[in-house]
Amino acid sequence: MPERKRKQPVVVALRPDLSHELIAERAYHLWLARSCPSTDGTEDWFAAKTELEIEQRPPKRSATRRVTG
Repeated sequence: MPERKRKQPVVVALRPDLSHELIAERAYHLWLARSCPSTDGTEDWFAAKTELEIEQRPPKRSATRRVTG
């Protein structure tokens, strides 16, 4: 029997510019947008990190169909 090929996992590397400072700046703006609540900022930090990670993902390939006519 032929050996089955395993699919390679997709690895998405974070951009090097996703630094502590960049996350902190985004978190600060999120905190300001929430009218500066008196919290420890954890919610804003994780929201900022998530937003930046989503923004840096490569775009999904769109399925294109060949039109013949």
